[in-house]
Amino acid sequence: MLLRPCAPLRNTCLTVFCLVGIACWCAVAGAESREADPPATTQTKTADSPADDKKSITPINIDLPADASISDPNQPRFVVVLLDGTKLRGRLLNESFAIETRFGKLTVPLAKFISLRCGTNTLAHRKQRVEALIQQLGNEDFKQRESAQEQLKLIGPRIVRLLEDARSHDNTETATRVKDLLEHFDKLRNQFGVEAIAPWTDKDELINDEFRTNGTLVSQTVVIEGFFGKLNLPLEHIDHIRRIQKQAGAAAYANLNVKGTHLVQHKAMRTKIKVTRGDRIMIRASGTIVRSTSSSYTSTPDGSSRFGYYYMKGDRVYGGTLLARVGSRGKWHRIGSNGTFTATNEGELQFAVSMSDSYASRYQFNGDYKVAVRVER
Repeated sequence: MLLRPCAPLRNTCLTVFCLVGIACWCAVAGAESREADPPATTQTKTADSPADDKKSITPINIDLPADASISDPNQPRFVVVLLDGTKLRGRLLNESFAIETRFGKLTVPLAKFISLRCGTNTLAHRKQRVEALIQQLGNEDFKQRESAQEQLKLIGPRIVRLLEDARSHDNTETATRVKDLLEHFDKLRNQFGVEAIAPWTDKDELINDEFRTNGTLVSQTVVIEGFFGKLNLPLEHIDHIRRIQKQAGAAAYANLNVKGTHLVQHKAMRTKIKVTRGDRIMIRASGTIVRSTSSSYTSTPDGSSRFGYYYMKGDRVYGGTLLARVGSRGKWHRIGSNGTFTATNEGELQFAVSMSDSYASRYQFNGDYKVAVRVER
């Protein structure tokens, strides 16, 4: 009698037989695959290796600009202005700046440094070029004279002190052209009246967070780190350097009326606007003042030649020009209808109207200037 296996046992045997067959087929196929394909490089997984090749991402190395490191608000930033007008912004890597004064050498650490400006003693080549062009104004060749005058115009109002020295030149042609240049620059400076076109001085200037010093800067290389990396700049190639004011605080705004009675010889207008060292003050003005005895004698904030000149420390401005200063002992800045300057001391912002001494003592002036002020902290 034959025993027939039960159904469950028969199914189990069939399953085992199929599994063994599949395993054998996979082994043969794997062997053939290894013979056909070149050996793959063995990779050892590390903690940084992706668990799944399909999800792996090729790493990209990004060189961040040097300027990215200046985002720290505690790191001061500066602007370096070269002789050709190029402006470079970034972080200075110099530890300090030094200047020789008549009292000895003064070294100012970068943390205390506010600004510096090179004078013609340090930039001797700049002064020599201007003096050579002034001599060329008297050249026998008309084209040479015209060329020299145009080049001097391009250099700008900062050469007025060198031109003043040549006002009484022995050569009539030179003296005449120097006079024309001075009148041209007077118009420009009365129109723009900003600190950026202040006349060149012989001595260098260095300002720290306590005082201003004049002397001769110790020659050194200025190193600035900006968007394109580090740049090494000889001091002789630099016009000036200034600290960029932090924008930590909110800007202050005010609209004021400066009356014609606020003459610089009499009493300045006090604004109750408190300014600190490094604040950037931007001013726009409009309006008219009139001499009380003649309505034809008027002036805008840019001043008028009909009101004569007001002289302030070797500089002169048209009478009627709007002026501003910080504190009662601060330096007056020519503002006109559009002016900007950076405070070098703390105090109250004040305004006044320039006027020739003779007019200030003889006449009254009506009208006022409408002044808009913005102070960036």
